[in-house]
Amino acid sequence: MSANLIFEQERANFLFAEYFSLEPEPAEKITKKNTQAEQQALAKYGLDFVTDKYLPEKLTELGVLP
Repeated sequence: MSANLIFEQERANFLFAEYFSLEPEPAEKITKKNTQAEQQALAKYGLDFVTDKYLPEKLTELGVLP
């Protein structure tokens, strides 16, 4: 399973839980929650995972790395 897929599943789980536990919020709070979800999803796997697997895959997808 790719690092990006693992990350997106973790992020979706966090956002799903947040969505059903809170009232509608302004866009700035939603953006903050997206950032928080990303941080929590990545923190679960540790810094080695982020630097060795996730970032290289993500940057390749974005065309930053060959």
